[in-house]
Amino acid sequence: MQWDASGDAGFSTAAHTWLPMEEDYRTVNVATEEADPSSLWHWYQSLLGLRSSDAALRDGDTQVLAGNDEVLAYLRSTPKEHVLVLCNFTSHDVDYVVPGTGVPGTPLLATPDAKNTTQKTVHLPSFGVWVGQLR
Repeated sequence: MQWDASGDAGFSTAAHTWLPMEEDYRTVNVATEEADPSSLWHWYQSLLGLRSSDAALRDGDTQVLAGNDEVLAYLRSTPKEHVLVLCNFTSHDVDYVVPGTGVPGTPLLATPDAKNTTQKTVHLPSFGVWVGQLR
């Protein structure tokens, strides 16, 4: 990833560098991503912060949930907490029904339009993510 929109994308102040710059370095760079609250850079910062602050995501056991070929679903668990992670890897919306007796709680982090729609169902937009506690 390029650093900024300056010459040579912020990697060097030399007149010429030995590696070419991507053509989009003026718009796709760390400085631009940091300035946009809805950017992928901010999403990853949120994910990293959540992982470091939540015991189940940091230290919990992982159980992959079967039953839906379109959604990667797994549970991170400690004796006190269960966090459900849902990732829709399709280009269309999917309603994921949580298996078993668990009920999805309020999301800890979710992409726009990912939301609980019923007591047992989470709506995931195309390529959407939902991370929340399981009650």
